[in-house]
Amino acid sequence: MLIAKAKKKKTFKRLVRRLEEDAYVHFASLRSPLLLIQFVFMVGTLGYHYIDNFTIINAIYQTGITFTTVGFGEIQPISDIGKLFTIALIILGFACFSFFIAVLVETTNDKVLFKLLREIKMLYKIQRLTNHYVVYYHNEYTENLLEYLKKKQIPFVVVDPDPDFEAIAIKKRYPYYLIAEPHTEETHLKTYLASAKGIITLSKEIANNIAQITSIRLYEKDISRNKYFIMSYTSNSNEVDKLIRLGADHVFSPAKLLAEKISSVLMNPTETLAHSFLDDLFFDSKNAMKVKEYQVTKENWVRLKKIKDVKIRAITNVSVIGIRYVNGKTIHMPNGGYLLEGDSILLLLGTENNINKAIDILSANKIPKIKAYNV
Repeated sequence: MLIAKAKKKKTFKRLVRRLEEDAYVHFASLRSPLLLIQFVFMVGTLGYHYIDNFTIINAIYQTGITFTTVGFGEIQPISDIGKLFTIALIILGFACFSFFIAVLVETTNDKVLFKLLREIKMLYKIQRLTNHYVVYYHNEYTENLLEYLKKKQIPFVVVDPDPDFEAIAIKKRYPYYLIAEPHTEETHLKTYLASAKGIITLSKEIANNIAQITSIRLYEKDISRNKYFIMSYTSNSNEVDKLIRLGADHVFSPAKLLAEKISSVLMNPTETLAHSFLDDLFFDSKNAMKVKEYQVTKENWVRLKKIKDVKIRAITNVSVIGIRYVNGKTIHMPNGGYLLEGDSILLLLGTENNINKAIDILSANKIPKIKAYNV
């Protein structure tokens, strides 16, 4: 596996080098005017040296101020032949600079060149990622997902073949993105897939998702690595099993989710209030409930304290809904009599702000100065 990854890393570097060579080709048009400027500058230096006996340094200086038409005048007397030579040098200088500026403007207006340079810069950034997710095809589903990943600081690369996607990516401030055909091996190299944790393909066209899942499973065999986690999407609930058989670990189907929810309501029509409550509890953006883990350390003041003595629910409105001890024992919905042992992991339920307050209290090394603790 490590050997395969090393090979892919070398292949990635060769890919970047090839893109750099492609970019260099676009600068090749500047070589002719630059060489012409050097040639004329050399002719001017030798001309002043042999016509009017200028020293080499004075000849270089006189050529420079003449060639650039700055108007500083002569640094020593010039003969009639020297004056004619100066006029010719001014004309040649103006022509060379005009030619150079024209080529430079044409080069800087080359959209392909700047696209290559942006892509090379992005690839160098992506190369530093590890355990990231690669998200394919941008739409309303991936847009919401990417906002969540950004908020949770989970690294990701988003890939879409649409040429207009770059403007969207810049507007949405996606840190890593590529405009490429998702299922090709070159794209797998560009996204540094060998170091990725998993992939998410949410195209609305099932054929795209099938092609993506297949190419990813073939690629992981090629580099001899553990299976990627693959999440996919289908609008047709009948296609869920097909995508799972092809290799998807989880398939998101809005139609199936909606059907399950409607069935649940129909089976228990008197519990519609409960369904509404759960929707508000977990999906209301302002007051959504979160579940987070917190590991008690030996330095924390809560170590070897009972849950009821910590009073975390009374102070922060956060509930301890689970404890996993070092010996592997897990307690679901523990009562207040359980101890918070060192290195045990607590499962906290509450709003994000309240959970953060609870963690601040739990992580303190001394009893916080809060009225509830009578400190």
